[in-house]
Amino acid sequence: MPSFLQPDPWLVAFVVIVKFWAAPTVAALAILRLVAGARSARIWAALAFVVSSIAVLAIYAPIADRLITGLDILNSAYWRHAAQLQAAWGGKAIIVTASLLLWLSAYEGRWRWIDILHGIGALGFASFWVYTLTL
Repeated sequence: MPSFLQPDPWLVAFVVIVKFWAAPTVAALAILRLVAGARSARIWAALAFVVSSIAVLAIYAPIADRLITGLDILNSAYWRHAAQLQAAWGGKAIIVTASLLLWLSAYEGRWRWIDILHGIGALGFASFWVYTLTL
């Protein structure tokens, strides 16, 4: 039985996926939908890209601020708002929002493999989330 100081490995894997993998993946799929989508699908894909890029910037801004000392990102108002959006629901709200916006762009797309990849990823994310709730 894992203790507080030794959490379950599945929970640690889910935190890593939520924190570092999900938002960049949705952003990449949204860019692909922007390239291949019809005109009305591009609007939803652009919104999905904007929302997921806010999450990506909120995730990687502390790393960039640490590596490039003159940026001073963490003292800006943008950083505070992006960090609050990223922290909602433990980081899952912005990912779910971006994923739903990308899902809305799927009705008029040419490259269906984007939708298949997104559906597999969303299903895996949701099932992993439900599994970690039972731990």
